[in-house]
Amino acid sequence: VQARRYSTVAVGQDEYNRLVVEAHHASERWENTAADGWTVDDLDHAELVRTIDEAIRRGRLSDPGTRDPTELLRGLGLVDNRALTRAAVVLFARQERLMPAYAQCRVRLARFKGVDKGEFIDNRQYEGNAFDLLVKSDRFLREHLPVAGRVVGGIFERVDDPIYPPEALREAL
Repeated sequence: VQARRYSTVAVGQDEYNRLVVEAHHASERWENTAADGWTVDDLDHAELVRTIDEAIRRGRLSDPGTRDPTELLRGLGLVDNRALTRAAVVLFARQERLMPAYAQCRVRLARFKGVDKGEFIDNRQYEGNAFDLLVKSDRFLREHLPVAGRVVGGIFERVDDPIYPPEALREAL
């Protein structure tokens, strides 16, 4: 790691914060290091392809012209010197291979009776890659949050109004 020397010239708080973040946001972050003992075969190839296809559909990624898992991971910057990065594991690993090495790939969700958190109505724990946890968490919230319904003239179906907009829940997750 190369040390940086800064002059003693006074800088504003914003500039100081930027310099601190820049100095600590090196390429040697946890998620960018090699995932020892992991191979492309340990990943959920279907999830990887779904993610790529969805990114293409939304215009966030150009079609790479391949669906080869190794090439897709390389294009996403999730392979470093032929080794998978930990980010690749967290994003795309098959569930049965994650624990106990990646305990952060677990989410606990609870619904409490009242506001004091003294009694559970429902308590779930899920393990899986980041995309799987997102889907399971979203499903839990949709099952437990109230949804009001109303009948609107001119259409045959009831209109549902969830307590929180789905976009806000997704952003929170």
